[in-house]
Amino acid sequence: MKINKKNHHIQRKLIIASTIILVVIIGASLYAITKFSDKQRYDDTKKEINSVDYNAPTDEQKQNGATIKDDSNGTETGKESTSGSDQPPSPTPQQGGKSIVEVLKTSPQNNTTYAKSDFIYFRFSISTEVSTGLCTLTLSKVGASSVTKTAPPFQSGPTTSTCKGFDIPASELSTGVWKIDLVFENDSLYGSTTGNISIE
Repeated sequence: MKINKKNHHIQRKLIIASTIILVVIIGASLYAITKFSDKQRYDDTKKEINSVDYNAPTDEQKQNGATIKDDSNGTETGKESTSGSDQPPSPTPQQGGKSIVEVLKTSPQNNTTYAKSDFIYFRFSISTEVSTGLCTLTLSKVGASSVTKTAPPFQSGPTTSTCKGFDIPASELSTGVWKIDLVFENDSLYGSTTGNISIE
């Protein structure tokens, strides 16, 4: 009986020891596999990041490069950059005379029709900052006397100016189509614009 108990005790110790050894082996194996997998992933990533393709670029790669270059320059392929296009154009130098400046009619729209009871509000913008000069508005129509009004310019923004407005009663004009001519001029600048309106 004593021998059985001793054998049983030894057997139990062997089972426990075997189990512990098996657990340690499995744990070590899992640890080694995980480490190897992480290292492999790191090596693959490193290889991917550091890889350089020294072959000639494909047509697709060339096209992509050209597109990126054009985008970074703010242009479409074959077109000049329009950066700064929100700035008004600078006066154009003219030989032996005044520089040409752009003048825009902001009101009325071309081909607008007015009744005799209306007031017509003429507004013009000068594409540079000016403090001196004269705006001359001339309304003309075949077979009628022309109407001429003048006003000084005044500044309305940091880079543009406007002609002081012209408010003309439509009753001063006969029925028909009238041509609008505006000229801005000072000692160094000249600009003009045209348009037309109708009176009923």
